[in-house]
Amino acid sequence: MNKLPEKLTQLRKYNGLSQQAAAEKAEVSVLDYMAWENGGAIPDLDHLILLADAFHISLDEMIRNEVPVLPEKDVHETLDIPFMKKTEEEYPTSEISMKEPIQPQPDLGQTRVIPAVKDLEKTKPLRAVKEPELQVHSAAGAGANRPQPQAMKSKKNNQTKLIGAAAGLGLVVLLLILVFNSLGGGKKEEVTNIMTAENRIAAGSEFTLVLNTDGTVKGQGSNDEGQINVGSWANITSIKAGAQHSVGLKKNGTVVAAGSSRQKQTEVAEWSGITAIAAGDHHTLGLKKDGTVVCTGDNSNKQCEVSEWKDVAKIAAGANISVGITQEGKVLIAGSQADVSTLSDVLNVVISGDTLLILTKNGSLDCIEGKTGVCPAKTPSKITMAAASAEHLLMLSSDGTVSAEGDKEYGRLEVGEWKDVIAVAAGKNHSVGLLKNGSLVAAGDNSRGQSEMSGVSEEEKQLEAVKNIKITQDGDQIKISWDKVTDADYYEVSATLKKEYSAKVDGTSVSLNGNLFEDGKQVTFSIVANSRENNVKPSEPATQIFNYFAPTATPSVTLASVANVKISQDANNVRISWDAVENADYYEVSVTNQSGYHEKVSGTSVTLPNSSFEDGKQVTITIVAGSNSTLYENSVESVTNYNYIAPTPVPTPELTPVPTPELTPEPTPSETTEPSTTPAGEGEGGDSQPESEGNHGNE
Repeated sequence: MNKLPEKLTQLRKYNGLSQQAAAEKAEVSVLDYMAWENGGAIPDLDHLILLADAFHISLDEMIRNEVPVLPEKDVHETLDIPFMKKTEEEYPTSEISMKEPIQPQPDLGQTRVIPAVKDLEKTKPLRAVKEPELQVHSAAGAGANRPQPQAMKSKKNNQTKLIGAAAGLGLVVLLLILVFNSLGGGKKEEVTNIMTAENRIAAGSEFTLVLNTDGTVKGQGSNDEGQINVGSWANITSIKAGAQHSVGLKKNGTVVAAGSSRQKQTEVAEWSGITAIAAGDHHTLGLKKDGTVVCTGDNSNKQCEVSEWKDVAKIAAGANISVGITQEGKVLIAGSQADVSTLSDVLNVVISGDTLLILTKNGSLDCIEGKTGVCPAKTPSKITMAAASAEHLLMLSSDGTVSAEGDKEYGRLEVGEWKDVIAVAAGKNHSVGLLKNGSLVAAGDNSRGQSEMSGVSEEEKQLEAVKNIKITQDGDQIKISWDKVTDADYYEVSATLKKEYSAKVDGTSVSLNGNLFEDGKQVTFSIVANSRENNVKPSEPATQIFNYFAPTATPSVTLASVANVKISQDANNVRISWDAVENADYYEVSVTNQSGYHEKVSGTSVTLPNSSFEDGKQVTITIVAGSNSTLYENSVESVTNYNYIAPTPVPTPELTPVPTPELTPEPTPSETTEPSTTPAGEGEGGDSQPESEGNHGNE
């Protein structure tokens, strides 16, 4: 763990230096020096040498990664630091005087309009009290044996040069240790946190914190303990304030802190996997992704005894009290004897003194009264958020108005004219509200500038928050829908599922598959409306909680086995067929032929070529019916053996040639004989006489 920030803070205060004075001695800007004390940066060797000289210790003692235990120093004691090397020089006793006394601040009790969050970096507190600088005066007669300042400086410079080479090696080792510790000695749990309106403002004893939409943080008011040294914070999604310390939750689940560390309430650098934070007066809570809770700081009231809490969904903290709210809406408590065993359906718990204000899911605000704190005179309804100090209570209604009860001193209850409020915070003696347009309003004590800022400038238009988010589940499908936002071009939807989910959606709905969710886990969806116009700011995130439960599985039914397997064979192919099985979508067919056939088919037959079989060999045919529905399991195998016999070839018959008949030529007309006539009365074989021409006409 990097102990240099705490070491610098202790040495600076021990030597009576302001941060500005220490920065001047280190020859850097005050912002650079503040980054060293906040742990946001590490000084190089040259600046470490200057710091060692400013704090009157050796460079070796400066680079050692340990925090010295310094005794309480009386103003009449010497400024010698116990752990520095002894020298012959003796430092004179000193007196500490305030250059500028703190002046009382008038003008309390009026509601003030605070500029938009984006303009906070330009603002300065009105009548803010300057941090007193300490001036050391030499005591009479104390400088007799003291060397002249120039001689002391020369001697220290010579000592510095002598140890410079050795210190360089030590610094390298220190930087390696710091880098390793900054990585947590290993892989840290990763989460992605979402910014919500209720986590964008926080109020401490005499200071106010505001979280900008870009993840940066601005502080206003008292800075006695460095509690508003938050200018270097980035990627913050939630802020909380204790009495004199500030805590910020980063998007990646790590935590940063500033301010008083007297009771170790700011020792959060090693935390990871954090999804929510809370701050009491002098202790800090962190909710881990697995539903457990960690705590650091004051434990005098046993408020940090939270290690056995499990299944926690939300946390809260008061002065000396810690509260956890489980997934089921039950309440866990540490640091208080209040009986919370019967509470259920709790949305949040707000702590006023030792009084518990129970905000339920139906919008009512119940009270478990303690010895100190404020209970509302009547049980209010339609409350979306509440905030409290030990002396007053703020209640935000669903219509954006705020009501207040408790001590009227300082004008901290003058909130009746506030409208369009989306979040509230209560400091010790002041009240703060965040408006829908991104600006702030405040009422109450302003003696340290905690309730007023100047430099109002023209504000950008901001889209309205998404409304009417609905999440429905149909089997294993989850649909998220919402109402359209005027002038919005698209929406950013995000949630922490099994993996981080984030999508830009042009429409007003998105559907997700149940395999992205963890069964029985609560999920928070965040939707931000966006415009592509440069002068239009995104809306405040709108969130909706959803509990995912996997659909109940119906007991599966085994499909019937394939029946009536038939095998036929022709000269070229083998055909395998079977009867259809009810509710089957496909069949897996395996044949132990030469090619090792195995296919998934949708029909009830397959045809294989004869060439894939071996003559005279038995093959086994296995068929399994299957379904695409989870309601059915595959059937038992249907096995059929088949002996393949190659078909016998049919011989081709020999054809006997048919003789070609000889054709007799027909006689020509000249060779044709005249037909003869046989005379009547003549027998066969008689000679025939040719008829003479003279016989004509004798008849």
